[in-house]
Amino acid sequence: MKDLYTLLLQILFNVRNNLLAQKNLNLRMAKNKVFIISGRSGEGKTSLLLQVIKILTNKGLNIYGFYAEGKWEQNTRSGHCLVEIGGESRIELCTTNKTEGWQKEDRFYFNPNAIKIGNNIIEQASKTNAQLIIIDEIGPFELQGKIWAKQFSALLKSSKVPILITTKQKLINAVVTKFGITDFIEFPSNTSARVIVETLSEQLKA
Repeated sequence: MKDLYTLLLQILFNVRNNLLAQKNLNLRMAKNKVFIISGRSGEGKTSLLLQVIKILTNKGLNIYGFYAEGKWEQNTRSGHCLVEIGGESRIELCTTNKTEGWQKEDRFYFNPNAIKIGNNIIEQASKTNAQLIIIDEIGPFELQGKIWAKQFSALLKSSKVPILITTKQKLINAVVTKFGITDFIEFPSNTSARVIVETLSEQLKA
């Protein structure tokens, strides 16, 4: 009888520990929730992101990160500028024009100095007092382990601050799988900025 009692206590103890572990895991996941603005190339992901940033900044939210401002020539995407949110960094990130010493990826040539600046921003993100971290964008190059991949992966593991990223809609499944993102909310690019802000605000309060 004593052995049965001891066995029951051990079972209850193990169940309690498992429940506590699951609760702690859920809390960690909730603190590291990822929000994703998705859409096709040129569909306005960054434009929508800028609207969200403006509204949140006006609300007094402390945001850290960067966005990629598009450049166009004859209605065709010709490159991007990397712009630090609330900071001083603004530098050409990539261009379709061949540039000596720049890193060629697909049809773009990437500025190594801009890549260094962007990765430094991501690396420092978890050390700031930011309430939201923004990275524009996580795409095909990151899926190949390039550009922002290493620092983004490290950020997901080290930061408890919610993260907002942009990506192409067709890459959503590949991105969340590669980077082990299990707790996320997706906003298609036709979502209004107000809806995104309201959702973010509710989640940040949680």
